[in-house]
Amino acid sequence: MTQQCLLLAENDCLSVYKREGDQLEQVGYFANDENGRADFSAHLSQNARDSHCFLANISDEQHICENIPLLRGTDRQALIARRVAHHFRPDMPSTSISLGRAAGSPPREQLVIAALTDTTKLAAWLQPLHALAAPCDGIYSLSHIGPVLLSRLHCDVSNCLLLMQCGTSIRE
Repeated sequence: MTQQCLLLAENDCLSVYKREGDQLEQVGYFANDENGRADFSAHLSQNARDSHCFLANISDEQHICENIPLLRGTDRQALIARRVAHHFRPDMPSTSISLGRAAGSPPREQLVIAALTDTTKLAAWLQPLHALAAPCDGIYSLSHIGPVLLSRLHCDVSNCLLLMQCGTSIRE
């Protein structure tokens, strides 16, 4: 049976979680050393049918605010792609998040363009996924899941500070 797995990568380790009912259960922990990476590859081989969602909790990310003309469709996509390419190398996992319309005239859209800037910390974990052609739904930054989590918990996010403790780090 195919299961969705959450892979949480930190500077010193990778943890694998699977859903058990309405809880996440840790089913694997791999140190960021030669033995840990070999064990992770073995884990992927044993669970080859599982689908993965890769969540990175590393401090090497950059966020840039941009205002772009209010566009739709392929014009908007092309402009955002040019802005991402201007700021980040092609090997950096990146995304853009709309913050809505900017005040003023002419109408503009506010964006946050973000990327994980040090992919060497992720490469050791992503390489086995690629080598085994393991299904991966995406690479996400821990800092970007907060608003989604709060909306699913039906929290008022207008005046909210979300702190997450993950291992030895605290993320805002």
